[in-house]
Amino acid sequence: MDHPAKEARQWDFVGSAVILGVLFYALGVLFYSLPPSHPASAVARFTYCFLLGVGLMAGIRVKSFWKRMLLTAPALALAILSEVIVARMAGASSHLAWPWLCGIVFGIVLMACGGNWRRKHAR
Repeated sequence: MDHPAKEARQWDFVGSAVILGVLFYALGVLFYSLPPSHPASAVARFTYCFLLGVGLMAGIRVKSFWKRMLLTAPALALAILSEVIVARMAGASSHLAWPWLCGIVFGIVLMACGGNWRRKHAR
C-alpha cells in the first residue's frame, strides 16, 4: 500500500496534466476559430506572455524586489525583442488580445499546478 502523500502527489500530477491539456485544447480551438493575421506575431506574444505569467507566479515566492525583477526581466526583454524583430519580419504585427491573455493565464496556471505552495515553517 502506498503512502497517502505519494498518492496525493500522483493525483496532483494527473490533475495538473488534465488542466493543462484542457487549456491547450482551448488554445488550439481559439487559434483555429479566430486565426491571427500574422501567426508568427501571435506565437511570439503568447511565448513572452507565458514567460511573464511564470515569472509573476514565481515572484510571489521570493521576498526581495530585485529577485522578483530577475524573474520577470527575461519575459520583458523577450517582449521588447519580439515586438521589434517580428514586426519587421512579418511586415505588421497582429493586434489580437487573446495571445497575451492566454499566455499569461497559461503561465500562471502552470506554476499554480506545478508548485508546492504550502509554506513550511522551520522550528
